[in-house]
Amino acid sequence: MRYHLSPCDFIVSMWPVVTDTAKQEQKGNVLDDECAVQSAVCRQTFTLHLISMAESQGGTTMQDSDIKSILAQVKTIALVGASEKATRPSYGVMAYLLAQGYQVIPVSPKLAGQSLLGQPVYASLADIPYPIDMVDVFRQPDAAWDVAQEAIAIGARVLWLQIGVINEQAAVLAHNAGLKVVMDRCPKIEIPRLGMEK
Repeated sequence: MRYHLSPCDFIVSMWPVVTDTAKQEQKGNVLDDECAVQSAVCRQTFTLHLISMAESQGGTTMQDSDIKSILAQVKTIALVGASEKATRPSYGVMAYLLAQGYQVIPVSPKLAGQSLLGQPVYASLADIPYPIDMVDVFRQPDAAWDVAQEAIAIGARVLWLQIGVINEQAAVLAHNAGLKVVMDRCPKIEIPRLGMEK
């Protein structure tokens, strides 16, 4: 079987098939022989394309030096999924990043027009009236795809998906568009771990 799509386009187009068949198998549903073979071939080809793309583009795995470089260069961070509740991780991370000298712009449709930790809240990334270096995502994994699209549209340089926000499709989309991608990590943890705390 031959495909004429780019690796990114192929992964994006086949992702629903891969995830659906995996869910069916996890539920214990029995697939007929033809479906089972198609599922196996699809996942194998998917994996090979992902590996091929990572190798051809220098790899998507972030090393400590990469993360340190990102955190040193970034100045303005849009925090998507901001919350006014002090018990929420997004609140604590925002407060920490502000204390570290970053400009942090909270994004939340629910809080738009209000102020959070002294910063004006915007409903969406597109509403922010100045350039954004990094988009830090505190949303459910399935929402990361839309956030990645918005991050690309505003010209952000980094897409940072917080701990537990794992969406390979969104990561590939952003990476293919030229953004640096950090996934399943938290800057509040990485900054002191890398000796960058002020």
